Amino acid sequence: MSAHDYTPERALDLLMRKLRQADEHLANEIQEAIDSGKDVEEKEPPQGRRKKPRVYRKTAPYSYEEALQIALDVLQAHFIEQPLFANSCAVNLTAAAIGIPKSPRLAGFGTTGQDEDVALKNEGEEKAMVIEIRTETQISGAGEELFDFKTVPDAEIEEQKYNLARLKKLFDFS
Repeated sequence: MSAHDYTPERALDLLMRKLRQADEHLANEIQEAIDSGKDVEEKEPPQGRRKKPRVYRKTAPYSYEEALQIALDVLQAHFIEQPLFANSCAVNLTAAAIGIPKSPRLAGFGTTGQDEDVALKNEGEEKAMVIEIRTETQISGAGEELFDFKTVPDAEIEEQKYNLARLKKLFDFS
């Protein structure tokens, strides 16, 4: 018997409603993950001349408890894992240097194999992290789609871990 006075269905409904009010895009991502369903194997008993059962795979909807777990996984990825990746990337980029050719004739010709022809700059400095979402092979739309990665303070990540742990306790129906 669950210690809660609400069902997994009501918990999922409340979570999704609150998410839609706070962040429509995140709510849509979670809904898409839930709607994708799970892959299950079905067996059909032998019929007629067939001696072996027919086995096939199909997509089945998640139960409400499973859907809550999927929602928690997406929230963890969004609020904890992605900021950790961005922070790790920022640390790696800060340690990296940018090589600038000393001579204008070498610009644009790639590496020459000679270290003295390249000046290293910006080593130990924070660099912008931007990802181009639309690839070069896609036809350009109204404008470039860029995603700026921002670092997140470790204290905020720890706070999100705490918040997610509290949310997991609310969704424990065992």
